[in-house]
Amino acid sequence: MVKQLSEGGIKGSAEVSITLERNGPQPPCKRAKGPGEMVLDGYYGFFIGAKQNLAFFEDDGGNGATAVTTYDSRTGKQVYSDNADFPMSEDGRSKDIRITHVDDNQVVLSYRRIVVAECSLPGDGTTCWEQIRKDLGIGDKPIPQCTGYGYEDWARDQAVKACREQNTETVACIDREIKQTREDMKSCPSVISYPVEVSLFPKPVVKSVAGPIECWPVQ
Repeated sequence: MVKQLSEGGIKGSAEVSITLERNGPQPPCKRAKGPGEMVLDGYYGFFIGAKQNLAFFEDDGGNGATAVTTYDSRTGKQVYSDNADFPMSEDGRSKDIRITHVDDNQVVLSYRRIVVAECSLPGDGTTCWEQIRKDLGIGDKPIPQCTGYGYEDWARDQAVKACREQNTETVACIDREIKQTREDMKSCPSVISYPVEVSLFPKPVVKSVAGPIECWPVQ
């Protein structure tokens, strides 16, 4: 049994705990800690499901990611944690986390992983992409076209503000400032979303698999 305690007005769980159910009736869900209840110290996410002895939780991972964490319900110890790409994309492709293989010794997860690169694909081009491919174990794939680096509305707002500060809110000034803002954006590190399979035991192993690669600037 998984128990989440929430405090009014506070985002997230105030406390998360697991009680391993033995033979007999299910333990009552109450605020007070019960026999055998294991509190997940320092974790405040939300329960999303279970498989065999594993409990899955999610929380905000930043940069468009959902932080997915897996605990062993028998010991209360963390098994794996990573940033995943949820939920559905605009084109309808599934962006959830799936359990694609289970046996007595292994559990394999399949999902789109999110990683923040140390470079900018629009700004650093091929050099950045080669480093990303090496770091993430991505095969011989062409450099993806990132989205979101334009931030057109934001760029225009920044340009108008800059021109007002210069007391010259002209078309020429705004166009110049928009161009400069776009150039500045190119230096922002890229967020990479790519498909993986993860074998959880005996230690988690992440493997890149076939599928589209997406990217956008850090938020």
